[in-house]
Amino acid sequence: RDGRLPTLISSQSAAAYWVETLPDRVGADSLVSRLNNGHRIRIGDFDMRKATAPTTPDD
Repeated sequence: RDGRLPTLISSQSAAAYWVETLPDRVGADSLVSRLNNGHRIRIGDFDMRKATAPTTPDD
């Protein structure tokens, strides 16, 4: 909260989703505003399951 220690949050959902989903609207807005001050890493449509799946010949 005071910016002294790092916090890592991983999610596939947008910030707007969390505001709508969390039961406490004020708390959700507070959380999302703090997250918006952080760094975002977008990996796009990268699918780790497909990238690491063993390759098998098609039948």
